[in-house]
Amino acid sequence: MMYVESGSCTNYIENAALDLHEGDVCILAPGVTHAVSSCQEETILINSLIRTSTFDTTFIGLLEDDSIIANFFMRALRRSEDKPYLVFHTGTDERVHSLIHAAVQEADDNRRYKKQMINNLLSSLFILLIRDHEKDMDMPAADYCAGDDNLLYIIHYMQSHYTTVTLGELAAFFNYSERQLQRIIFEASGLSFRDAIQTQKLTRAAELLRSTDLT
Repeated sequence: MMYVESGSCTNYIENAALDLHEGDVCILAPGVTHAVSSCQEETILINSLIRTSTFDTTFIGLLEDDSIIANFFMRALRRSEDKPYLVFHTGTDERVHSLIHAAVQEADDNRRYKKQMINNLLSSLFILLIRDHEKDMDMPAADYCAGDDNLLYIIHYMQSHYTTVTLGELAAFFNYSERQLQRIIFEASGLSFRDAIQTQKLTRAAELLRSTDLT
């Protein structure tokens, strides 16, 4: 995970150049080759290595009950043939700055419950990124939808209306043909519309079986 505290830099990821600016948080999939260059004296860049298990718990784990969205993020980050990274443009959000600095400080200190504290700080950071900066996110792995600003809205609409939504209704709402929408959904999530909705229903059912006394 890279955070540009000030200035700007260029991150070369799998031979592609990515320009990062103040407030940008770049999350790279495990095993991705990258290199950073900067020619600005005022640039401050925090580059952190996060264990895959920690990332799965603190980022993907947050989305486990939102199966359509979780699948979307997982596919974007884990498809090695694409550009496996996410960029959140957080600007001058002081909360992002404070959480990252607190995690770095905790990593430098040798105090009790260090690991647990870092995990909690990362969870708070990822919640903040997903909840407040999702609209400011770039997902280059979704090049098949380049220029299509509806992608995240489609995923969220399916997530919010999974109990009743139909492919025809979704296509009409976003002004696509059903065939075109099927392609977009499959490329984004790896699932057909029907399978994505069914997976979400099963995920919700499992949650209710765990957490309620319903039959």
